[in-house]
Amino acid sequence: MSTFQAPKGTYDLTPPDSAKFLAVREAISAPLRDSGYGYIETPGFEDVELFARGVGESTDIVTKE
Repeated sequence: MSTFQAPKGTYDLTPPDSAKFLAVREAISAPLRDSGYGYIETPGFEDVELFARGVGESTDIVTKE
């Protein structure tokens, strides 16, 4: 039976570190929110085609894991 493994270069943020992360994020975002800025979340992963079109299919960016 295979077990789940996070993609290379990623990590899980679990308690108690996740609570610290959220506290820091809130301390940074509260003044920005009060100044009228909104929240934006972009994708954590991009389709390989994005890089293949931009830099060519045989470069290190596309061929590495």
